[in-house]
Amino acid sequence: MPIRWIEWSIMAAILYRGTTRPYPWFLGEKSHDRYWRLGGIAISCLADIPLIAALGGIIPTGRFMC
Repeated sequence: MPIRWIEWSIMAAILYRGTTRPYPWFLGEKSHDRYWRLGGIAISCLADIPLIAALGGIIPTGRFMC
């Protein structure tokens, strides 16, 4: 999950330019920004379910479900 937070933080930094704080890309500028990232992480995890099902319930190794 930490890697997915960084991925969604990078996407937020690209989408929300012109923020007031110097490093809002990691923690988020406002609470709705953080909720947007958590929602994106949830959708990313849900998108992995068909892969788990296709592999017969075996969770692959590597970056999967970070």
